[in-house]
Amino acid sequence: MKAGIAYNPKIPNALNKCKLIREELKRKGVEPSFMATISNLPPEAKCDVLVIVGGDGSMLHSVRWLMKHDVPALGLKLGRLGFLMPYSFEEHEKAILDLVEGRLKETRLNLMSVEYGNIREWALNDVVVERFDSYRTLEVCVETSEGELCFLGDGVVVSSAVGSTAYNLAVGGAIVMPHLRVLQIAPMNVHGTLRTSVVIGEHEKLSVRLQDGTAKMVVDGYRVYKLDKGEEVLVSLSTRSVRILGSTNRTFFELLKRKFNYGVGKLRG
Repeated sequence: MKAGIAYNPKIPNALNKCKLIREELKRKGVEPSFMATISNLPPEAKCDVLVIVGGDGSMLHSVRWLMKHDVPALGLKLGRLGFLMPYSFEEHEKAILDLVEGRLKETRLNLMSVEYGNIREWALNDVVVERFDSYRTLEVCVETSEGELCFLGDGVVVSSAVGSTAYNLAVGGAIVMPHLRVLQIAPMNVHGTLRTSVVIGEHEKLSVRLQDGTAKMVVDGYRVYKLDKGEEVLVSLSTRSVRILGSTNRTFFELLKRKFNYGVGKLRG
């Protein structure tokens, strides 16, 4: 087995920790094929698995590479939250042992297709249309097969099921089980209406149109495009996917309890 290692260079000491991971891979009989930053992954895969060291953002930065090469990813968390990172760095020896002994479960996560003019993007978590400056309110309309929803506020988050625990949750959207093929529309600081999100089916193709104001479109938190009045973004669930490796001993509800203290039934000291 060959393993590549990708890391976020902005995280302190990430490179040194990757060197420790590389040595542990060797000890377990896995051949390290390359070590690269998340923004400088090699054009050819040359590995059977990609070990990603960082936070969820590091995984999101690697999505297009993972999609292109159809290589499974194993996340080791150095950041604060890690819904896509099943192990912490402190557990890297166990993670590598589980990998070698075949104890990891593989999940295929579908991507969202994002079309903006001649630009085609892919998103795992979310597409956000939000105001460019701090002062002017936006009017954003979302066209669905059920009709049009228009929101006056700071913008709109369109998220996948996987992305429901990211920006969507921060703006008041619902938590969705990550294996479901749905899209969620969550307005941001919306004026004069019910503040909630809408979950829609997998076959919808959304048209997100900037009715008024100047905005930016942010794909998975880091790819940014300017939007002008009247421009639209088309968002739909794609058949394309990425493969994520995780522990067989940890459930989604356990993650919610551990990371958000959600559903624990009592206060924890």
